[in-house]
Amino acid sequence: MLVNFFNSGESSSKPLMRYLFGKDAEGKVRTPAPEILYGDVEITSTLIDMNQNKQKYSSGVISFRDGEKPTKKQMMEILNVFYENFAPGMGPNRVNLLALLHQDKGNYEVHIVIPRLDMKTMKSFNIAPPGKMHQQQQKDFSALWNDRLGYDQVIENPLKVVLNKFDYHAEKGQKRKAIKNKLSESLFRGVQQRKINNRDDLIKCLERTGAEITRSGKYYMSVKFKGQEKAIRLKGPAFAADADYQKLMTQERPKKLNSIQLAVVANRFNSAVQARRNFNSSRYAEKPRKYYSYTPISRIKSTVKAENKPQIKSAPKPIEIVQKPHKEVFSTTMPSRYGSTGRPTGNINPASTTTQKNRTSGVGSAQKSLGSLQMQIAAAKTDLANANTIEERIRAEQRLAELMFQENLLYAQLEEAKKADLNTDQQAPPVRRPRFK
Repeated sequence: MLVNFFNSGESSSKPLMRYLFGKDAEGKVRTPAPEILYGDVEITSTLIDMNQNKQKYSSGVISFRDGEKPTKKQMMEILNVFYENFAPGMGPNRVNLLALLHQDKGNYEVHIVIPRLDMKTMKSFNIAPPGKMHQQQQKDFSALWNDRLGYDQVIENPLKVVLNKFDYHAEKGQKRKAIKNKLSESLFRGVQQRKINNRDDLIKCLERTGAEITRSGKYYMSVKFKGQEKAIRLKGPAFAADADYQKLMTQERPKKLNSIQLAVVANRFNSAVQARRNFNSSRYAEKPRKYYSYTPISRIKSTVKAENKPQIKSAPKPIEIVQKPHKEVFSTTMPSRYGSTGRPTGNINPASTTTQKNRTSGVGSAQKSLGSLQMQIAAAKTDLANANTIEERIRAEQRLAELMFQENLLYAQLEEAKKADLNTDQQAPPVRRPRFK
């Protein structure tokens, strides 16, 4: 078993789903047809298409070798552990996942798609971040499950060609995979025939084909192939300065882990999971919202006048910023301008009175809709927690994702209504007080 992530993820959901459920890369119909193991295609597609970031999703594959035939129960268990360790502290109500099984190549391949979006904070979430720690976490996850299922450990070819950012073609019509495989085959054949024994021999062979070695380091070398505009970096054991190819070919590599090796892998894997949990709890924590208390214009004017008086030494009190739950903000009521006689007790501004009605209706409408929506979200979370079947869970996830998206839109509308409220109060023109007989 081996876990691998792909570099693609900028397109919409249509070409991705067309590849997963349609024909393979060679144009052949997949037989047997792909089978969904977990998730919902419509929910995943919607989350990918609504993402406004450049990187819209992450995709990968959990592939099994020809002799490895896990049961459906074992594959679901692998997916659950994958969820817990590659998105620790998040959960399915925040990170969506679609998994489907391909068997058309004769072996089992579980393709996974994760929209790069946290459904709670609407921030970008990458389940496969760049860096050595994540790459090692993938290898350790595979090693632990191979040991648990009784499979042989994955032994990397020491002469394997690893290309870094190989985004160019050596010749027109040749693709990345074809060039990589051709170079690997040539290197392996040269080592078998003892024509290539070290990196110097490899450099000479590449230069005879028209390639140019632009840079060579202790553990890598950069090659500019014929027809390329930029050089690419080759890395791996075969490209180290002191590499001995005959020794690499005969080196013994264990197919099973002993107790010490297993403990080392498990400790390293758990450390990586804890580091990701700490990062997720910091970046995706829901911060408390700030709300501004209502301050009448008369109070602002009196504060400015008091600041100009020489006998007052203390600085004027600024507008107070308080943090309150959103329910308390809407319970505030404005004092009446009329006394028991029915006559006005203060300045009357017809324009501000009309604006206040419009303002109250806008904020009140948003608050009423938000309160109703939050009750629906609570009910949807309860349905998700009480789901007993996969169908019930899928429906609850879809409903919860739609409601949380609507909630974020309402919060944005509410903030705009509050800003309009504050601007209207500060810009209202003074109106002369009428006299009453």
